[in-house]
Amino acid sequence: MDKSKFVGWRADGNCLTLAQETLRNYGLTNYGSSANVFRLVEEKNGVLSKWGNDPYNNYENAIKCIDDHLNANRPIIVGVDHSPGLELNEGTTDHFVVITGRGYDPLLRLPYYTFMDNATASVENGCSDMNRFYYTEGNSLKGSSAIIEGGLGYVVTQVRPNNGKKYETTTAYK
Repeated sequence: MDKSKFVGWRADGNCLTLAQETLRNYGLTNYGSSANVFRLVEEKNGVLSKWGNDPYNNYENAIKCIDDHLNANRPIIVGVDHSPGLELNEGTTDHFVVITGRGYDPLLRLPYYTFMDNATASVENGCSDMNRFYYTEGNSLKGSSAIIEGGLGYVVTQVRPNNGKKYETTTAYK
């Protein structure tokens, strides 16, 4: 994670435009779009459930997409839900962050992805090593951020490819 590329919260931005600015700092001009996303979960009546007819493959394909991006040194924007019932964006995604790296947690025995969280102006918290999404094969991609208090976490709701490719399980959302 290159902390010098972090774009933190400021009043004249929103989390998506700030995430796009972060990608621009990495030299990228394609940020991904709502017309080409991996949808992973959806919210109905305040409850999150897996999206699509084949959720297992949605997760596997989204993880392959994230890995392809990271292998090519391309950070990637993902949408997250942190507070059911907000009714933002497509009705599920409340916030956007930028995945910048990955690792393996030997204690939890799970792979994880590190991310920049622009919900703060603090580089220390926005780029904390504790900003992690843990991946359970074919099942979930979720974690927490150094800025979240009280045990609330982030559930990844969508992955936005930015390499110009159209992936098999991507879809536009409303």
